[in-house]
Amino acid sequence: MTSPKVNSKRGASIAAFSSELDGKIECPWCGSMDTVVRSPFGGTVSEVMMQCKACNSGFGWMKWQGIKPSSPSRN
Repeated sequence: MTSPKVNSKRGASIAAFSSELDGKIECPWCGSMDTVVRSPFGGTVSEVMMQCKACNSGFGWMKWQGIKPSSPSRN
């Protein structure tokens, strides 16, 4: 079985979000930080689809839920 062909523009978009968010968003189900970006957009453009590698659950993370990891914290 062959893998589906990935559009290079889509692949670049996933790579950009992955480098910013992989391992930095907590899974809402088990609390693990072992999470990866599955899609840069979910049901809306403001949602990133994530997957937890620890419990294998998928979840949506709203881009406005907090500061992106590369931004300074709001202490």
